[in-house]
Amino acid sequence: MAYRDYLRVAELPDHVAASELESARFGLSVGRLSIGADVATDPSAVRQLVLAGGHDLTIVRYPSQLVGLAAGLLDADLVGWQADTLLYFENTWRATPGRAAVTDGEARLVEMTAERAGLLGATVREVFARYGNHYSANPCLDQEAALEGYVEWAVGSLRSPTRLALVLESVPDEVPLALCTLDVQADVAEIELAGVVPTSRGRGIYRVLLDHVEDRLRNDGRTGVVISTQAGNRTPVRAWIGRGYQYALGLNTVHLMRAESFRRLAPR
Repeated sequence: MAYRDYLRVAELPDHVAASELESARFGLSVGRLSIGADVATDPSAVRQLVLAGGHDLTIVRYPSQLVGLAAGLLDADLVGWQADTLLYFENTWRATPGRAAVTDGEARLVEMTAERAGLLGATVREVFARYGNHYSANPCLDQEAALEGYVEWAVGSLRSPTRLALVLESVPDEVPLALCTLDVQADVAEIELAGVVPTSRGRGIYRVLLDHVEDRLRNDGRTGVVISTQAGNRTPVRAWIGRGYQYALGLNTVHLMRAESFRRLAPR
């Protein structure tokens, strides 16, 4: 669920949504339940939805201020744990320190097309190899399959009229330095994936990437941008704060598995 949806959903969903892509990717039945920022939530109601869904794994994401929710979801039929906390930061341009617009020099931002899907996928694999996310917390999930999920997500943006995939390339040799995928459906765009290839890290490339992406969004008439990462990922959070981004939302992710499924699927 996109950032804007967490802000506007006012009621608890009436069912767990089946995730066909994740089910196929991991070889088990996966469902998702996303709870909005202002939803008054009874843990027993959430637990009943999860049990009624009948999935091997249900991924529940909810506002971090609901600190007691996870404990209230567990019983003899469900095994669960907190898998991550996402922090969202927003920049509506007014808070951005003044700077000149970036120009093409040693790097340029290139919009990916279907013809370059292979390059985009290879760059995603390079950037996000060994990246820790909520899938990493689950011993029943194959981590190589999780990485391919990032590739699938990024390449899928090439087929959507409301998403963008951008790669920062070196000039003139056109070597990928970093990438960014975005949801641009709303006035405030959401960066979905962003990162720097390992061989280019430590050179200020992430700052250059954000410079180019922010200028692109301004020129397209967007009023701001929101971005998120896991709570333990300090480097980008510090970069965002330094650029005037402000904390906007925290979401916890919990993995709930049917006890029988966990016993069957967990490594021995």
